[in-house]
Formats: sequence, C-alpha cells, structure tokens
Amino acid sequence: MKIKRIIFFGLGGAGQRHLRIIYKNFPNYLLYALRKIIKVGEINDNFKLTKKTIEEKYKKILFLKNTNILSTKKFDYAFVSNHTSGHYKAAKICALNKINIFSEKPFFCTLEQFDQLQKIINKYKLKFLVGYQRRFHPLVLKLGKIIKKNINEIKIVNIKVSSYVPDWHPYEDFKNLYACKKKLGGGALLTECHEIDLAINFFGLPKEVLCKKKFKRSDINVESGYYLKLFYSNFNVIFDINMFDKNNSQRIIFIKTIKNSYLLDLQRNHLIYENKKITLSVLSNKLQFIRQIKFFFSNYFDKKNSLLQARKNLLILIAAIKSHRYDKVITL
Repeated sequence: MKIKRIIFFGLGGAGQRHLRIIYKNFPNYLLYALRKIIKVGEINDNFKLTKKTIEEKYKKILFLKNTNILSTKKFDYAFVSNHTSGHYKAAKICALNKINIFSEKPFFCTLEQFDQLQKIINKYKLKFLVGYQRRFHPLVLKLGKIIKKNINEIKIVNIKVSSYVPDWHPYEDFKNLYACKKKLGGGALLTECHEIDLAINFFGLPKEVLCKKKFKRSDINVESGYYLKLFYSNFNVIFDINMFDKNNSQRIIFIKTIKNSYLLDLQRNHLIYENKKITLSVLSNKLQFIRQIKFFFSNYFDKKNSLLQARKNLLILIAAIKSHRYDKVITL
C-alpha cells in the first residue's frame, strides 16, 4: 500500500480534531503541518488546553514554515482548517499542486473564484470536501430517510440554533476567535451554517432567500445571529440562529407534515418521530467526524456531487448576505 502524505493548514481546535482522528485511525500516514509557530498547545476532545505542545503530543508530525515544499514533494491530502477568509487561498494553492482538499466550513469566496477553483480541481481529478460533519450524524441520516418518504407532505420547517461563543474555546479570549472578527470571515451567518447545509441536503436548493441579521455586540465587529427563510414550492424553512445566547444552548430541527411532526435535537442526541424516540450517546458526535474523514479518504467518494454541494452552500450564503444588504428577497 502506498504511504499517504497529509498536510495541515492550521492546527487550532478544528485542525487538531482532524489530526487526532487521522493520528489514531491512519497511523501509517505521513503528517506535515504548515505553521509559523510550532510550540502551540495541544487541545483535547473537550477543547481544553493540555500541558503538552502539538510537537510533544504528535512526535511524527513535521512542521513547515512555507508552501515551497508542495511543488517538490507529492502530497495526497490537505486539511484546510485556518480562518474562514484563508480557506480559498489555501485550497487554490493545494489544487494547483494536485492535492486533494478537505476544507473546514464554510468555504466562502465569490462564485467566479469558486468556478476557477473548480476548473483546476476537475482538470486534475481531485477530491474536494467541505467539512459539514453533521451530514454523517446517525440521527441526521435517519431523518433524511424519513424526509425523503414524506417530502410532499411537509408544511413547515423550523430550525433553532443557539450557543454562547465565549464557551467555545475556554482557553482563549473569544474576541480573538475568527468567529468574532470580520476580516477573518467571522459572524454568525458564516460561522453557524451547519443547518443551512442540512437543509440543502434534505430539500435541495430553495427558490428564494430572505435574511435578517441580528444585533451586533459593541465589543465585536460581526453580527451575533440571523433570521433566515428559504422559500420552497410548498413550504418554507425558517432559521433562528444566535451565537450569543448564554442560557439556552440548543440545536433543533422541527418538521411539521400533514400527518406527523419530527423533532431532531442534536444537542441532546435524540430524534422524536411518529410516537417513537431514538436517543444516542455522545459518542455519536465523535462518530460523525470519523465517518466524514473515512468518506473523504475512500474510493467511493463522489467528486462531482461534493463540488455541487459546496457550490449550493456558497449560493445560499451569498444570497443571504445580499438579502440583508439590500433588505429584500433574493431569487436564486
């Protein structure tokens, strides 16, 4: 078996999660990381700093200070986990060097930039996956099958997501997080977009988009949440997202059909449907990340569909920004 080489762009909380999974499940892979500062603290599964550095924890990893080596040594996979505004640049460098790309969500750029990147990816027959791991959650997969059978009976979909940014990374000041900095691609719309991806996977692209952003705190320069409505032929999907709700953390998808209702609670890991309730352990949260990476590495990875999914997500995000800016419904 050919030994694979992987390079990481960014080893913060998200990057280290991928690193932990690969280090444990693919021990023969050669690991590299692009970093200007090597002595960075190790972050565990609970997003807490340990007393070790990345270098001490992962002794097999080699650190690089620039991308020059990409043109001289063959890399198989790149994991782009830097700040949102840096995803496109890193992905394009990787594509030009014929490296399969996994990018953290969201992958945000202009449509023109995406089309240019897509041409390079298709030219070299590369894999490209944006990290929306909730697609791989067992209860999301179960709900997807239910929706497919009842798609013509749906009346309304309500999605509620609330969290509290200062609790995300206890080891650092939340104001320094990319999520709270406009220049790094922060803000609730781009940061809390998992459920937008799920809606697209469940229902396809909507016909129209309306977005209203919530208030902005005085100590950060991005919005704290948003209201979003996706208009489909026979129903609407309504989002209420807030990343500064200290006392009401939740992640809920509620679907009402003609005959039944369905409630997926991703915070408590349960799905209620047709007088039944499925509850999973917290291990299912780790499972979704492992499944995602194994899918990315696998031979049955669908290159065409993955690019299409990334483009659909981008279309919605661009339309939502335009809707807020011009205070009107945007037709796709």
